[in-house]
Amino acid sequence: QLGKLQKYVKKRLPVITQPVLAFQGLEDETIDIQSSRVVINSIRSKVKELIEIENGQHCVLLDAKREAVYAKTIEFIATAKN
Repeated sequence: QLGKLQKYVKKRLPVITQPVLAFQGLEDETIDIQSSRVVINSIRSKVKELIEIENGQHCVLLDAKREAVYAKTIEFIATAKN
């Protein structure tokens, strides 16, 4: 089931045109960084950014650099809405 869902979503990534901000911990043992790169490169949004967090794990919102993640998110929202 998961494999079918992944194929379904991957085919539809180019439909996404809304602004996208993604974070990926470089020490994430759950999701490979290459998967995040594929996603961000596959969407058609003109406003998109992948932030790779050094020493970050799977849940970057709980990591040591979470304050930087919060700040970047606020900045992205402020600039993307313009």
